[in-house]
Amino acid sequence: MSEAMRARPASRLRVAARFLARSLDLRATSFLLALSSVAVGISVVAMSLALKADVSRKMSRELRAYGPNLIVTPGAGLGGGTLDASVTGSLASVLSRTEMDQTPLLYAAGRAGGLGLTLAGIEFDSARRLFPYWRVRGAWPAPGDGDSSLVGARLAGRLKVGPGQALRIEVGGHGAELRVAGLVTTGEAEEEQVFVPLALLQGLAGTRGISTAALRIDAGPDEVEAAARDLEAAVPGISARPLRQVSRAEGSLLERLDVMMGLLSALMLAMTVLCVMTTLVSIVVERQPEIGLMRSLGAGDGEIILMLLGEATLLGLAGGLLGYGLGVAGARLLGHQLFGAAIAARPEVIPVVTGLALAICWAGTLLPLRRALAIRPADALRGE
Repeated sequence: MSEAMRARPASRLRVAARFLARSLDLRATSFLLALSSVAVGISVVAMSLALKADVSRKMSRELRAYGPNLIVTPGAGLGGGTLDASVTGSLASVLSRTEMDQTPLLYAAGRAGGLGLTLAGIEFDSARRLFPYWRVRGAWPAPGDGDSSLVGARLAGRLKVGPGQALRIEVGGHGAELRVAGLVTTGEAEEEQVFVPLALLQGLAGTRGISTAALRIDAGPDEVEAAARDLEAAVPGISARPLRQVSRAEGSLLERLDVMMGLLSALMLAMTVLCVMTTLVSIVVERQPEIGLMRSLGAGDGEIILMLLGEATLLGLAGGLLGYGLGVAGARLLGHQLFGAAIAARPEVIPVVTGLALAICWAGTLLPLRRALAIRPADALRGE
């Protein structure tokens, strides 16, 4: 008796497997339609996960065009009006785990061509990275070039100077003659300033300090706020002020992108469940005589359940893997189109999307199973 009981489940599994294989053979078109639906839905999820993993970092790099998002100035308790130039090293040390760019600036009142103006001492190589929105007609001074300058476009019109011409500047009785490398257009106050090498202006002004340090942190608004607090706590005598308009705009854009991708994924998954359910219901309707015959031959609910769940499991596994491949391809394409760089494939996403595909397909069997288990052999065989 015990051997018969052990043999019965094995026999049922063999019967269910044969019916499953026969079903896939006869209804390959319906199965492929459902497989395509699952693959498309899962591809959107896989693409969203891949983009979410890389897009924040890549978009932060793209949004560097906004310029600095954090400004460091002398604190209220600092005796002098400048910061020690070594403060830039301290800032970099505190934020060593954060990707960032910074440039020191020193402002001084001076004269050029008989006009009073503002001189800005700057390190041109770091400034070029931090202020990519500056439009320069001519050229940026080369790193280490201590005899070149940039002149604001509006100020250059009054001074009547252009790229390649000489410009003499004076600060407190000390002067230097510089070559104008380019004219700066920003639409802001920079167009009324002359930018000179930082070391040169420090020498003319008789100081080793800087007026401010401009920083660009590749992080969202909350991280920028936290970085400002960390800097003020770790570096005495400074005031760190986030430029909230820049950081909030970046954070809002990333948040909206996450919401958009989430809604798109949810919509695609809902449509996938409906497609799978519709396909399986149509298969059950087509197979009513077959299921009725199975029941008349002694098949119970277990065989019917195994058959439909087997189809759904195969559908989920195949759709999950195919959808992952399509999602990675789509993410790479979007990465090239939007950022000019590929989005990296993430194998750790495979179990997530495959499990999601299985859950969708199993959920899609609920209504077909209910209909299949309600089939009565006599009615099915009579064609009712």
